[in-house]
Amino acid sequence: MKIIKTELRNKMTDEWLNDLMLCYIEREIFKGLDLQQIKKAFLDLNWFIVY
Repeated sequence: MKIIKTELRNKMTDEWLNDLMLCYIEREIFKGLDLQQIKKAFLDLNWFIVY
C-alpha cells in the first residue's frame, strides 16, 4: 500500500509540474488572459462543495 501511495503522489507532482511548465512556456499567452473573466466564469458554474 505504501508503494502505491508513493506512486500516486509522484504522479500528482509530475502532473502539477507539467502544468506549471506549460504556463511558463506559454507565458505570453497567459499574460493576455483576463483573470476577472476567468474568475466570473468559474463562479457562474454554481458548483457546490459538499463536506
